Amino acid sequence: MKKILYFVIIWAMVSTKLLAQPGPGPFDGVKEPQKAKDYLTIFGDDARTKNYKGMRTYAYWLLQNAPKVDKGLYTKSGTMYVSLANSETDTKAKQNLQDSALIVYNLRIQNFGEEEKFLNEYIGYYAYGYYSARPEKFEELYDIYKKINDKLGDKVLADNLKYYIYMSCVMKNSNKKGVDDVKMVELHEKSLKFIDSKIASEQKADVKKQWEDTKNQINAQMEGCVKLNCDLVKKQYGDKLKASPNDTVLIRKVQGLLNQAGPDCQKDPLNLELAEKLVAIAPTYPRLRNLAKYYQAKGDVPTYMKYMDNAFKYGGTATEKGEYQFYLVAEAQKKGDLAGARALALKALQIDPSLNSKVYSYIGDLYMNSGGSCQGTKKGDPCHQKAIYIAAYNKYQQAGNQAGMARARQYFPSRTDVFTNNCEGMSINTGGWVGETITIPKGL
Repeated sequence: MKKILYFVIIWAMVSTKLLAQPGPGPFDGVKEPQKAKDYLTIFGDDARTKNYKGMRTYAYWLLQNAPKVDKGLYTKSGTMYVSLANSETDTKAKQNLQDSALIVYNLRIQNFGEEEKFLNEYIGYYAYGYYSARPEKFEELYDIYKKINDKLGDKVLADNLKYYIYMSCVMKNSNKKGVDDVKMVELHEKSLKFIDSKIASEQKADVKKQWEDTKNQINAQMEGCVKLNCDLVKKQYGDKLKASPNDTVLIRKVQGLLNQAGPDCQKDPLNLELAEKLVAIAPTYPRLRNLAKYYQAKGDVPTYMKYMDNAFKYGGTATEKGEYQFYLVAEAQKKGDLAGARALALKALQIDPSLNSKVYSYIGDLYMNSGGSCQGTKKGDPCHQKAIYIAAYNKYQQAGNQAGMARARQYFPSRTDVFTNNCEGMSINTGGWVGETITIPKGL
């Protein structure tokens, strides 16, 4: 027991001694530690007073000889170089100072980490302004923003993504870095998907606005960078479509690119093929309606009607359904099926009551144009012959169509007709396809 107690006491003494010993300090390994301490003090004083010219000598020596003495050495040196570059009028000297600022921020990452912060907020922030007017730096600038985007992923800031697109376009136009039209389309597509997710999830209005602006700027850049055409889209996505023929996301993506590529690609057989496949896999009202309109524009009435009939199974407002009914009305009238046209017009009214005036005015017009075929049931009797116009008048009256009522009234039986044929107040069927019974008004 005494031996165990003795061991514990000795171990406690040794441990306390070990813990009391100082660990490695920031000046360990510095060849001239005292000089480094003195320079660091002077450097800090100059930084506080913004004596940037004065601190430059100390900054350079410390960065060369004591790179790990203090994190603040890098941010303060960066601020120094940025400020000196801003005030420098000599172009070459200004460029050297700008280069130094970016080197310092890279050294900060190398020696103290925090890569995300210094790539996003420092290197990404300054690099484009420093190098975008220096052609000899374009490839390096592209590499900077590619690195930022590759490393930071969904943490990248909006401007850094925008500059990556800009510089990728520069590389594409100069045939460098393996960037071509296809890669630009891929990059653009990937970027828009990412931006849309940022816009959807961002709570801060100002940040959301920044992402929205970035999206517009990238789209504008792409319009001047890549000339989309059918062959390019097919080359990029042909194999993917074959591999995943029922991938609705992919189908919509390719459709969007074809539509974006212009009228010729919009009419490309692939676009129609994809549209028909999409409505078969995932039918929705807008998709079916748009496909129907395509066939309507081609004059393919049966196919148009097929898709519109199907579309209304998935949506559509009363107004849209009513207007479609009037399209069917017109088709029936073209075929000479006037009774069918009337029935379809009345069905439109059932769907959308706001069509009351249009429906009854339309039927009134049909009746007015049927005087030759609807002449009542008593041959040679003017009251019978003109009953159709009273029927038309009644429809215009239901429509609230004063002009139509006045026009129809001009063809009513005359007083002589009514007196001679003793038809005042008589119920008369119009005959013909109309087949309506009207009452001859009194007091004509």
